[in-house]
Amino acid sequence: MLKLNEGNFNEKFVLSESVRRDKEDRLKAIVTTEGVYFVRARGIPSPEAIVLLVRFSELYVCQPLSSGKDYIELVMKADNSSVPTPSKNPMVRCDKNIVAQKVAQKINYAKNLYDEVQQTVKVEPKEPTSPV
Repeated sequence: MLKLNEGNFNEKFVLSESVRRDKEDRLKAIVTTEGVYFVRARGIPSPEAIVLLVRFSELYVCQPLSSGKDYIELVMKADNSSVPTPSKNPMVRCDKNIVAQKVAQKINYAKNLYDEVQQTVKVEPKEPTSPV
């Protein structure tokens, strides 16, 4: 994990799921507490193997799509601010619809956990005061 995220110890591994098992085009989704990495599944994952990285701070929702072929659609916040709710929608091809559904569900679950942590009020511990 540390090789993918440049040594960020705060980002924790959640799960890994095969998206495509084709011999020439293997692809895995690696879900963390901060986002999802789609990496080529050949050997040890490295930054060069990352095909797509989506941070949960930029993700609205993930959903399975089927239009002859099966995909995971990641609806993300876009940089264009001239539209009320701008978005961009990268899609990742999957072997089967059941795989797309399963991976999308897990990504949405991890995204919900991320959102919950972001909305948690963090209380700093007080330093003990010495009696006078």
